[in-house]
Amino acid sequence: MEGVLDAGTLGDGRFAEVRAGRETTLGRAVAVSLLRPVDDATRVRLDEQTARLAPLRDHPGLVGVRSSGTTDRGVPFVVQPRMAGSLEPGSQPVATVLDAVQVGRRIGAGLQAMHDAGVHHLDVRPANVLVDRWGGARLADAGIADLWCRALGISRSASQPGVLAHLAPELIAEAPAGVAADVYGLAATLYTIVSGRPPFCHGIADPQTVVQRKVDGDLVDLRDRGLPAPIWAVLERGLAVDAATRHPSVADFTNALQRAGASARLAGRGGPLAPPSATDPPVATRHNPALPPLPPRPWPPAARAEEARAAEEARAAEEARAAEEARAAETRAAETRAAEEARAAEEERVAAEVRAAEAARLAEEQADARARQAATVRIPTPPAEPAEPAEPASRRRAAVLVGLGLLVVLLGVLALPFGDDIDRSLVRAAVPAVPEREVAAQIPTEDTDAQASAVDTPTAVEVAEPVVGLPIPLSGAGETPDGVTVAAGRGLAVGGPATDLRLGRGEGLAWGEDGELFLADRAAHRVIRVAEDGTVSVLAGTGHPGYDGDGGPAVLASLDDPYGVAVHDGAVHVTDRGNGVIRRIDPDGTITTVAGGADSTLSPETPPHGLAVQADGTLYTTLLEDGLVVRVDPDGTESVIAGSGIRGSSGDGGPALQATLDAPTGIAVDGDTLVVVELGRRASGGDPPTGRVRRLVPDGASWRIEGIAGGTGLNRPEGVAVTPDGTILVTSTFDNTVVAVADGAPTLVAGTGEQGSDGDGGPAALARLDRPKGLAAAPDGTLAVSEGAAPVVRVVGADGMITTVVGTAGEPTTTPADALALVLPTSVAVDPTGGFVVDDAATGEIVAIRDGEARSRTEGDAQLAAPGGLAVDDVGNVYVADPLRHVVWRLGRDGVMEIVAGQPERRPADISPVGIGDGNLAVDALLSFPRGLDWQDGVLYIADSLAHRVRAVGPDGRITTVAGSGSGAGAADGPVDSASFSVPYDVAAIDGGLVIADTGNHTIRRVDLAAGVVSTVAGTPGVRGMGGGDGTTDTVALDLPQAVDVLADGRIVAADTGNRRVLVLDGARADTLLGGVTSDLPLLRPVDLAVDPSGTVLVVDQVARRVWSRVP
Repeated sequence: MEGVLDAGTLGDGRFAEVRAGRETTLGRAVAVSLLRPVDDATRVRLDEQTARLAPLRDHPGLVGVRSSGTTDRGVPFVVQPRMAGSLEPGSQPVATVLDAVQVGRRIGAGLQAMHDAGVHHLDVRPANVLVDRWGGARLADAGIADLWCRALGISRSASQPGVLAHLAPELIAEAPAGVAADVYGLAATLYTIVSGRPPFCHGIADPQTVVQRKVDGDLVDLRDRGLPAPIWAVLERGLAVDAATRHPSVADFTNALQRAGASARLAGRGGPLAPPSATDPPVATRHNPALPPLPPRPWPPAARAEEARAAEEARAAEEARAAEEARAAETRAAETRAAEEARAAEEERVAAEVRAAEAARLAEEQADARARQAATVRIPTPPAEPAEPAEPASRRRAAVLVGLGLLVVLLGVLALPFGDDIDRSLVRAAVPAVPEREVAAQIPTEDTDAQASAVDTPTAVEVAEPVVGLPIPLSGAGETPDGVTVAAGRGLAVGGPATDLRLGRGEGLAWGEDGELFLADRAAHRVIRVAEDGTVSVLAGTGHPGYDGDGGPAVLASLDDPYGVAVHDGAVHVTDRGNGVIRRIDPDGTITTVAGGADSTLSPETPPHGLAVQADGTLYTTLLEDGLVVRVDPDGTESVIAGSGIRGSSGDGGPALQATLDAPTGIAVDGDTLVVVELGRRASGGDPPTGRVRRLVPDGASWRIEGIAGGTGLNRPEGVAVTPDGTILVTSTFDNTVVAVADGAPTLVAGTGEQGSDGDGGPAALARLDRPKGLAAAPDGTLAVSEGAAPVVRVVGADGMITTVVGTAGEPTTTPADALALVLPTSVAVDPTGGFVVDDAATGEIVAIRDGEARSRTEGDAQLAAPGGLAVDDVGNVYVADPLRHVVWRLGRDGVMEIVAGQPERRPADISPVGIGDGNLAVDALLSFPRGLDWQDGVLYIADSLAHRVRAVGPDGRITTVAGSGSGAGAADGPVDSASFSVPYDVAAIDGGLVIADTGNHTIRRVDLAAGVVSTVAGTPGVRGMGGGDGTTDTVALDLPQAVDVLADGRIVAADTGNRRVLVLDGARADTLLGGVTSDLPLLRPVDLAVDPSGTVLVVDQVARRVWSRVP
């Protein structure tokens, strides 16, 4: 086989011969499965299945498929990494109870990922659980057995007993099977590896007897050998004869297994089982092979009358118990309602005070920013900013003042109906909103044409008027002062070649009139401009989410989740989804809001999505959530032209206002008509996708809707463009292709259908695309397409060749730390085993930095919504706070992620102000926006921010509150159980206690654990201090401090985020270490810090996209 050296046979089975091989290029050991010949349709299904599983090739719970295809002799093959062994009985020692739990959770995570990709395994058994060279278990042969059994007409009932023992009854009966069958196989596999014998066939060699025992549910009870009852209950349910009785998903099975395993660990019952007794199991029921086979039995078997009565009684008792629990819950809810209302009133009072302070600060910073602009950027003084649109501003204030006591949760609600279409890259930065409009004016430019006067600050921008497309250098932020170095991050990474740019998530695209390309970078909250020569600059946005800057330079304005882009007469229009408005950037660089606000159809709850513009300047936008198309006339008049507001896909041939649209996304102008694409429902199982392309045609004063294409070839279409010759092009995002639509039949333009990002320099139809999103067609026919998952922008020329023009498709395996592209770094933590780790809330990555090299630990793990806090234990496991999901994860050194505290998507406010779970297992407790973490002596400390507490998870896995009453009002010192905090953002262990960044109270607090007392170390409680001068700890002005850590000599280091500096608190003194008004290196937004063993302080500067280091 080309590219693989044959090294001999590894094994031979019913479906394939497995041969050992070694890649000729990289020398990696592989296993090549040469499959039995089958029909063409089965080979096509194998290729489709391999494409579905391609994104999972590096999943730690799966043996990924490197490649598949057909040899020159017509033999189908699959190439996978070669593993060290399997868990087949006899090949490995019998597992301990906790080892089996760990195996179940690891391969269960891989199995659930397969299900999410639309693939069922249907042959989960120990022989298919392979072991890598590090001892990690991985599930192999995904779905191949099922495909080949059906193609070759092989009956599962003819399998060997050891195989039959792990097959679900419905598989043996040749009945439809899916998720429940894989749950059964996983439960049977764990039964085998912990007991040493497969279920139902202990000592039995006759397949008919095994089948009979499975029918009867005759399962040997492992509790007699010491298996803890909670784990037995999980396995027994997973092995239920009736598929409907099993766990509804693999994730439910593994979550139950995790809780049961934690219980076993606490009880000290995690070791191996006792050996089986001489009489275990009985074999008297073995059938004589000479007898005829057993007659078919119904699946599941009919219950006898007595069993039915007993089941009915049990159900009645369960219903009565549930009713009693419901009544008790209602009583408890009534008792706590008054307390909840009082708490809400108090939080509203605090929020009102905060809003007033925020408004005052915003006004002051706006004036200050204009003064700096006049001094350092020679542009005309902009007119006074108009008042913010009332609706977006009021709603945003109610949703975004996270650091001041409130939290953005709207994203989760918006994402529910659309799944992957609104994902973690849209997460707002869940930190106190500090305007950063002056950021760009503090970063140097290499613009040789700029004309400016001398300035005092070495890093000030010198830009000739007007301010348009502010370049930001790829490396360096001006000269750094002595003792300060870049520990990680190459900065904002804009200003050089566009191919060096690390995008957060590129979406909407538009070509300018001079060959420029404009791109909305959703995760980085900015609009990018790529010049014809390939250089890149920021057109709009500071990189921090917000809504301000109208009437001034767009580069100093804040955007929130920009998506659609359209260009008209040199002006660039963009849909600002997070703010529910459409904004325009004029040729002179001034930004204004042109649609949205009070009395508008557009709002943050029903935001504009796709965008198109006609020759007369009329704008058209889609409302994905409401299923509408809205027109915005040049005078600002808004009108709905299509959609009834009900999600669906009907009405072709009739009035557009009476039609239903199924999540409209992209929109394009085609002469005097409009072309709209609808996401539709995502394809799952055997269901076809329901994406569509439709045309809106003027019909007098209204519009008529017509269908163009749909069904096969349009799987979640998002982008649309019309070429000069009238060809309609669409991105079929989940097919990873771009297609041309003509006469209702899609024709391939780019992409092989396999997810990836390669093929530059060759034909576009042979290149892989990675979730293509936006499209734009240039006047010369050149096509630009943005890939949401890579993320990059690629161009297909008139010759059909494809090239990457913007972005890097992921970092290499390792990269120099100071060249690492960070989009939204939020946290940093020192790794006791060496180096440190930093997260990126926009991409979901956890990156390890060691010896000047950066390596991803997660590669954008989909489980993370937006990491917001880090800690590392003594052996290198990373703990990650996931604030928007209200949980804390542990990322093991083997890459496996598991929840160690909190319940996903649930927090105390969702239930009641009590019952947060103290004293219970942390995985059963409730957290509310956990942020800062620290690890010491086996204890994980959690800043449970919106619960206004600091929690601790002990070595036994149980959680307690170590400080904070949970009131969220006031800053009372005193006993730990009555002391009050307001949105504590960080916690750090100190000798004999803890140090806490009490962000909402603008103070640093200390907890004496032995005495059980809380005291204030620095800052004036409840007073937001601005100015940033040094002084004594009781008089120093702090503004939203977000991070703390401790030096070896006991001095406290704190990030005074609002004042853009890092302080050292030494006894009664508070002195600036980094940043501040007099620093040679102005910090832009210090959001976290950590102290390494050498005493070096690492500081995350979120807006500068860097981690700085300095020795005090």
